[in-house]
Amino acid sequence: MPQQAIAAPVTVVTREDVVALLREAVAQTGGQRLWAESVGVSPSDVSSVLSGRRAAGRAILAALGITTVLVAKAS
Repeated sequence: MPQQAIAAPVTVVTREDVVALLREAVAQTGGQRLWAESVGVSPSDVSSVLSGRRAAGRAILAALGITTVLVAKAS
């Protein structure tokens, strides 16, 4: 399997980190609905992530500047 070098530092974030980042972004924008509309996601999806009912999807993660990567464990 080919290996690629990582060009930039990587920070691993937890689900709790994502919620904290989302809370901060929502507060800076002035509310869940305003933030959701500004980034093109559903306000109900934002609410579900903030309440812990569901994990953030790709659109919310992208709006927060988070990229999802898959990492294979060495065997």
